[in-house]
Amino acid sequence: MHNQPETNPSLSRPVTAVLGGGSFGTVLANIVAGNGFSCRLWLRDVKEAEATESSRYNRKYLPDYCLHDNLVITSD
Repeated sequence: MHNQPETNPSLSRPVTAVLGGGSFGTVLANIVAGNGFSCRLWLRDVKEAEATESSRYNRKYLPDYCLHDNLVITSD
């Protein structure tokens, strides 16, 4: 019998946070979310974060790049 550590499903997939919603941060966060991980993209501007979350596009840096549904955009 092998001794295997207990796994907690809530701890098996950590939440990833990307700080900075420029072109690089946006693409990086979108790739992480697209690969099935819980991901948060942080933008410092509240209105820009709200607009990006609702439209699913980062109009300032990547206006033609649709963001994954699993990606959460926040300024909090």
